[in-house]
Amino acid sequence: MDPHTAVADAVYADYRQMSGDKRMTVIASTASPYKFPNTVTGAPAGRDGDDFALFETIQSMSGRPVPDAVRDLSTRPILHDTVIDTADIAETVVRLLHINA
Repeated sequence: MDPHTAVADAVYADYRQMSGDKRMTVIASTASPYKFPNTVTGAPAGRDGDDFALFETIQSMSGRPVPDAVRDLSTRPILHDTVIDTADIAETVVRLLHINA
């Protein structure tokens, strides 16, 4: 489970325990565990390391293949590398979005 889905699952479990509601439910998970390799592998297996190296660990743990969309991320060029100070966020957003303030 990715962290977002894990939170939903925990909230639902707490709700069931507090309310006594035993109806079945569906938690729609849209995030991939491959977005959070250290968190996903670290929680159950105590592993930590390079995100890309952990893809194979997640594949082994889950039995699900590494998605094509993330398989070669480590070799793709970095497209967005802007780093700004917190105080400059508003100005940077205005500049990047070409907003005439």
